[in-house]
Amino acid sequence: MILPAYAKLNLTLDVTGRRPNGYHDIDSVMQT
Repeated sequence: MILPAYAKLNLTLDVTGRRPNGYHDIDSVMQT
């Protein structure tokens, strides 16, 4: 049996700062 395996991988995730509203700025590299 062969089934597709859908995935999204975070290769890198860097928190680069914080916004005034409490959320964070991030830089990320993803592979699908």
